[in-house]
Amino acid sequence: MFDLARLPRSAFLPALQANLQRRTTPKKLYLHFLAAVRTYLGADAAWLLRGIHDDGRVDQRYVHGRGGLCTDDLSLAFAAQQAPTLPDSVLLAPLRVRGTMVAVIGAARDGRAFNLGDGHELTRLGAVLAVELTRRQDERLDRVLERLKEKVIQELRPQDLAYQILSGLHELVQFDHSAALLEFDPGTRMLRVQAEKIVWTKSKSAFIGHEIGLGRQALAALTTRAEPRVLSGAAAAAGIDGDRVLLEVLSYHQEHGLPAATSLIAAPLLFDSELLGVLKIAGRQRRAFDPHDLDVVARFLPVAAIALHNAMVTVDLEHQVVDAELRAGLATLARAVAHDVNNAIGAVLPLAQQMRAELGEGCADPHDLVEDLDAIIDKTRLCKRIFSNMLRTGIRRSGTGPIHLNQVVQQMLPMLEATIGRRPITLQAELAAQLPVIACSKHELEHVVWNLVSNAIDAFEPGDGPGLAISQPGRIELITERFAETSRDRAPGVRLEVRDNGPGMTADLLAKVQEPFFTTKIDGTGLGLPICRSLVWQMGGALTVHSQLGQGTSVVVELPAAEYPAAVLPAAVLE
Repeated sequence: MFDLARLPRSAFLPALQANLQRRTTPKKLYLHFLAAVRTYLGADAAWLLRGIHDDGRVDQRYVHGRGGLCTDDLSLAFAAQQAPTLPDSVLLAPLRVRGTMVAVIGAARDGRAFNLGDGHELTRLGAVLAVELTRRQDERLDRVLERLKEKVIQELRPQDLAYQILSGLHELVQFDHSAALLEFDPGTRMLRVQAEKIVWTKSKSAFIGHEIGLGRQALAALTTRAEPRVLSGAAAAAGIDGDRVLLEVLSYHQEHGLPAATSLIAAPLLFDSELLGVLKIAGRQRRAFDPHDLDVVARFLPVAAIALHNAMVTVDLEHQVVDAELRAGLATLARAVAHDVNNAIGAVLPLAQQMRAELGEGCADPHDLVEDLDAIIDKTRLCKRIFSNMLRTGIRRSGTGPIHLNQVVQQMLPMLEATIGRRPITLQAELAAQLPVIACSKHELEHVVWNLVSNAIDAFEPGDGPGLAISQPGRIELITERFAETSRDRAPGVRLEVRDNGPGMTADLLAKVQEPFFTTKIDGTGLGLPICRSLVWQMGGALTVHSQLGQGTSVVVELPAAEYPAAVLPAAVLE
């Protein structure tokens, strides 16, 4: 570190630049710079105001020396380009980074005037600081891009990846309203809010899943210009390249009475000329977005587009595997329930024949007829529940809720009991009351429940698992409960536990059980549990497996609670 006070004036600026590079934190950087200003100009005080808002608020204020000499009012007027009249004992200069004024630098003497040309020297000192800030911005951008590339390699879920992109952008662009990634559906020509980071409020975004239709003009504006652009009121009013329509499409917050964005960046995400979605970045009280902000976003776009494309392809392949496994599983399920359905029908047919014979002979007892009819109705309803749930499981549905976990479990119980059939296994459900709703596909949630219970049933089959003999009756429990928030990254939600008292697993087996294609079943595919985990991830939740040899296995699914208007909520099963 150079001692600036002992250096000749000709070596001062290069030495200052070298010293600034060695300062690790912003506070140390700015204070060292202000100390250098005092030394170079012989000032009694030096200050820097960074992040000046139109209403006079300042994000960062650094002072070195006698703070009473600082002139904040003159500095704010200078930042607003009001050309204030300065006393000869005060100097002000702009700090410009990539052509944009980001701060005001000031220096003052106590009763002594500055020399002619000292104002120019203060500007030269500011240029040295600007070079260092530019270098740090570039390094920070490279670090964020590298971190994003690492996330791409990890093949995150699309929503997880989207939030990584938005967090990286916030670190570099410093938006103070919101940023969102909107996924484009070419079939419906709709933009859907996949992820959104709200800055001006700490509450969760209420617009996740919000869909916006794209007209021809807005779609053309996104597909004909691959680079990001700033959408301003002036450009929109002039109708420049469809900016007016695009600004209306992306200003969906304003339709709900929320604060409007004063500056907005729209960046299309394209992969081989195919529109995947849009990055929207909005400012509220910060300065308007400038060419440097656009350059930062432009450097993000290729990585973000490739990452999103890969994640979407992965999810699409998973959906295909899920459908294939589900249809294969239905064949197994049909064989499992056929015996019980035949028994039910076999009980109905003799009763009906006997009732007809008794009525024909005129010896029918009304009391016996009522009991026989009740038995027929009960068996018929059982068959109806089994087949209706099989059909519902076999048909893929779209939609993301609202869903009651308890309702799904209750509707599946008859089908699950039929799957157990005559095995010495009891199925018990302990469903907590007043659970919050969740946002997910009912079809996919049914698949998760059915697969986990089927795995528990298979654990009791001879020849499966670690080979431990079961000397007690089998028991499978379905338990639902609410869990509260336990950390910043874990929102409140609902928990489903599928627990059995089967043979359990060794530690080695437990470590492999969620790996794709690993199975202990003779005719198994090894895809059931990995697919369940993928589906739960898509729902924003987590799946964990706990097991001990000889003590059974427990699979826990945790799903975040969702908020919906009361008008769209289904009636709760358990109140």
